[in-house]
Amino acid sequence: MSFDIVVIGAGPAGLCFTRSLAGSGLRIALVERQEESALAAPADDGREIAITHRSQRLLRELGLWTRLRKEEVGTLRDAMVLDGDDHAGLMFRHDEAGTDQLGWLLSNHAIRRVAYEEVMTLPEVERITGARVGAVRTSAAGAEVDLDNGDTLRAQLVVAADSRFSETRRAMGIGAQMRDFGKTMLVLRMRHEVPHEQVAWEWFGHGQTLALLPLHDAHTSSVVLTLTPPAMRELLALDDAAL
Repeated sequence: MSFDIVVIGAGPAGLCFTRSLAGSGLRIALVERQEESALAAPADDGREIAITHRSQRLLRELGLWTRLRKEEVGTLRDAMVLDGDDHAGLMFRHDEAGTDQLGWLLSNHAIRRVAYEEVMTLPEVERITGARVGAVRTSAAGAEVDLDNGDTLRAQLVVAADSRFSETRRAMGIGAQMRDFGKTMLVLRMRHEVPHEQVAWEWFGHGQTLALLPLHDAHTSSVVLTLTPPAMRELLALDDAAL
């Protein structure tokens, strides 16, 4: 099968890139190892993504913003940053930036869902789901992508959007430098009595970090905690009340 572009990976990057090509006249193949049901209704992985004003404008231009549900959009008005034992902190205020708010917080799975909804409307995109890439070959004539279902896709451009650990990138011999910080991250949601007032708190301690990110509900925040693996194992052994 021949295409102009083959995009491998239907995460937020691959989906938004594919959506940006609408009306280009190019024939695009979008390849994803997950089944289509998982793309249409992505599982909640707990991650909240901070969106700047420029990112929000891009999401609007791509048609994604209006597909988000009201409860999926959190307002990031201000941000408090603390370092080590500092108790005063540094407050980043929206009014000092000349805006009504610093940005927004969106669930990662919500971005993926609305992006896939948009891509599904594009007639120039052939969605190939439940398929893994077996091999990638490139030459002056273009690229060939072998799938585990026996199909071979031919295109002038292959876009590797299959995560920072991209198997496609490795298959093409493109190296990358990575650094392992030796930490484990825990993401969870917490209800609290005092309203967050749309303020994010980020504490950079010695050997650990803690972030409280305001969600749509004034009494619910996303908690992001980073610890060493031994300390995290102790924490994960606790029941909900103790945690």
